[in-house]
Amino acid sequence: MDNLKPKRQPVFGNEEILKEINDVRHFICRLDLLSSVYGPRELNQKLGVLKKDMDFDSGEDDDYEEKYLCVLPDGNNIDVFCVSKDGSDLTKLCLRQPVAGLSNLIKLNKLLPHLVVGKSEYATDFFTDDPDCVYDILTDILFLPNDKDCVVIKDISKTGERETNRALKAGAVEVYERGKSEDKIDMGGGERGWPYNKCDRLRFCFEVEREQLKWFGISTLSDLIHRPHFFKLFKDCFSTFKFKKHSLLPKGYKVRGFT
Repeated sequence: MDNLKPKRQPVFGNEEILKEINDVRHFICRLDLLSSVYGPRELNQKLGVLKKDMDFDSGEDDDYEEKYLCVLPDGNNIDVFCVSKDGSDLTKLCLRQPVAGLSNLIKLNKLLPHLVVGKSEYATDFFTDDPDCVYDILTDILFLPNDKDCVVIKDISKTGERETNRALKAGAVEVYERGKSEDKIDMGGGERGWPYNKCDRLRFCFEVEREQLKWFGISTLSDLIHRPHFFKLFKDCFSTFKFKKHSLLPKGYKVRGFT
């Protein structure tokens, strides 16, 4: 069966995809910070007023009993989770899209100098006028060496109708089309997403747990600020190849690097 494996060639430059991309931006789209030093009282003094989230259902959360909401002066939101169910005294601070910029993370680190990184989600946005085209090209050349199971979680229906935004997930890697946060709407059936005419980018994101971050010398928020190791983490999770279909494969067989 080894003879049936698709042949592949490294892709160092792909004119077809490059001409469709207007801009590329790298950033952290989610950050979980942990502390055994700061509880609600200390955070209230350091960050401002924390409001208890009365809609939070602790029965649906595996880790924490209480959740607080905090809006920083710069407009960034922080979700604060307290009273750990495992008996530890860890408090978790969650910064989500958009994560504070570097200058704001530096300010946060000065206010709360003992924060450690629990999880970080690195992202790259490919801005384009044709998300469909970039999605097709990128998923055709994407090679995920460490993930055997890939799920196309959302796609265009067989009739060609667009019911949701296109997306695929393979392990810690997720690729999906999206637009600006303020353009996200209720798509029906409990789904939220973006109308196609509001999609202006393709997002490639990669979630990194604490143990893997520590391998790269990232333990504290200060470590992340000084050396986020964006390139090193990304280069290990995926590659791009031009796959060649083997002559013995059936006609119409879709050759991809994550199947």
